[in-house]
Amino acid sequence: MLAIIDTKWKKLASDPLDRKHGVSQADVYQLMAYARLYPTRELMLLYPEEPGQPCGERTPFGIAGGTERLGIATIDTSCAETEVVRRLGALCRQFDPSPDALTA
Repeated sequence: MLAIIDTKWKKLASDPLDRKHGVSQADVYQLMAYARLYPTRELMLLYPEEPGQPCGERTPFGIAGGTERLGIATIDTSCAETEVVRRLGALCRQFDPSPDALTA
C-alpha cells in the first residue's frame, strides 16, 4: 500500500503560531492505527480549505515511535469537480509520481 489518506470535514486552525494547525490528537491516533493495520509509511490527513485558497501539503512530520510520515493537506472543495480531481491527483502523485499511478 502506497499511502493512507484520511479526509476530515472540519477546519484547521488559522493561527500561524499553532504548531499542530488544529489537528486533533485523536485524528493522529486514528491514522497510526490504520498504519499498523495496513502497513504503509505514508499517511495524510486531508482537510477542506477556505474557498479560494490554494490547496497543498503542509509540512509533514514524523510520528513518535515509528517510521511513518504524516502529512497535512488541504483542498478547496468549492472548485469545479474537474479541478478538485486534478488537485487530488497532484496530492496522490506525491506518493507515486509515475503517470499511470492514478488509473481509473
